[in-house]
Amino acid sequence: MRRDYLLVFGLAILFFFPFLGAVHLFDQYEVNSAECAREMLVTGEWVRPQIGFQPYWDSPPMFIWSQAISMQVFG
Repeated sequence: MRRDYLLVFGLAILFFFPFLGAVHLFDQYEVNSAECAREMLVTGEWVRPQIGFQPYWDSPPMFIWSQAISMQVFG
């Protein structure tokens, strides 16, 4: 039983640790989506996504709406 745990732990280290840091947590577009969601809450304009109070149509609105709702619910 203990040998099984050690085997699983060893395989996890072998496959997990070499790839740490290979994927970035955030990309440049996530910041834009969060700003759109924040401006939706500030202005009350839920139909037209905007950044810097200029129209921004580079992200799907459903994703921005879900972010704005999450911001409203969780703060």
